[in-house]
Amino acid sequence: MVYCIGGEITKRVKIGKANNILSRLRDLQACSPDKLTVLAVILNEDDDRKYHHQLAASWSQAEWFHLTSEVEEFIAGIPESEYNGLQVHVGNARAQNSGFKMAADAESARLAPPVYHQISQILRAPGLSAEQLKAEIEVMLQMPTRPGTIERLRVRLAHDYVHDGELDAAHGTLLGLDDDDLREYLGEPTLENQYAN
Repeated sequence: MVYCIGGEITKRVKIGKANNILSRLRDLQACSPDKLTVLAVILNEDDDRKYHHQLAASWSQAEWFHLTSEVEEFIAGIPESEYNGLQVHVGNARAQNSGFKMAADAESARLAPPVYHQISQILRAPGLSAEQLKAEIEVMLQMPTRPGTIERLRVRLAHDYVHDGELDAAHGTLLGLDDDDLREYLGEPTLENQYAN
């Protein structure tokens, strides 16, 4: 994916490419004194160089560009994605919604890799600490999703597990390892109970 990430104070825009937008934003924010926001993402695109050439008149340094009218028009011409407006707070690992929106149409939603999937890659990392797990759950709670999605319900259940001190159960729930817990949470019959009758 090709992304445009802008700095609030510097009014500079980084145009780059990444497979994991959330991870890239975290990395950039960790190195920046400026507040960074995802302005746009071009889904299913890997060539950021053609945009660098297209916007060469606005170039600042490396992959950073001045926020000129040319760059503003370029960004305005990119269809909205679920990443627009995403910000992170590196110190406490919280995501903030500053206009963050779900994909505008079914085709965009189908093509966009879900942010939850990106977080699940982090959750699968070996040696995940309790603090990291709690921080990732907080990030997920801040993300907008359609009510009632399986991912959203997993996050809610995991949040309850963390509140009760059951970190292993929370971790397993987020990874979808045992959806019987989710069915029980929803008051639905579990697979075990369905086949016991």
